[in-house]
Amino acid sequence: MIIMLRAAAAGLLVGVVWGVFLRVWMRLLVAYGEFSWSGTLMIIGCSAAAGTGLALVRAARRTGRGPGWRWAALLAAPLVLFPQGVVVLLPALLLGGLAVSGRPPVRWRVLLAAATAAPLVVLGLTFETEPAAMPLPIVVVVLATLLAALAVAGAELFRRWPDPTPHVSVDRPSWSLAQVDGSHRTRLTTNSGNGP
Repeated sequence: MIIMLRAAAAGLLVGVVWGVFLRVWMRLLVAYGEFSWSGTLMIIGCSAAAGTGLALVRAARRTGRGPGWRWAALLAAPLVLFPQGVVVLLPALLLGGLAVSGRPPVRWRVLLAAATAAPLVVLGLTFETEPAAMPLPIVVVVLATLLAALAVAGAELFRRWPDPTPHVSVDRPSWSLAQVDGSHRTRLTTNSGNGP
């Protein structure tokens, strides 16, 4: 249980850092805008919950716990299901996560990665319509970093889960020892009987 608590604490910390960067990215998009403390804390809190849940999934998989721990990933739902999150963050978590997990064939992983990167293309095409606080390349780099980090975290949902109870089979029939012993005795008896 100590391992899981440490994983949860690490995931919470990573989620907070990720949430801060997400909030910074939102600030980079708009030069003039009002940002409330409540909104900022909500985003950071939802990111912290998502980081905690995904870290628990990873720790459970690596320590051989049951796949039921995947349900901990539902802690990420508030982050990826709010309106902007469905468009940008949910595809990164699911499609990007599936691509990074390495389970689909290579051609499918390339398509999934392209679908994950689609918001970057849309951002590049529509960026000039809104006044921005930073140049487009900086905004794209920040968004790409956020999406890549979320895809790496989402990969834990799709990685193969090890069998929590490995089966060890010992193939040693009991009759084999008796047969060896019996043949050995027979050979000894035969040899002793043929002696001078």
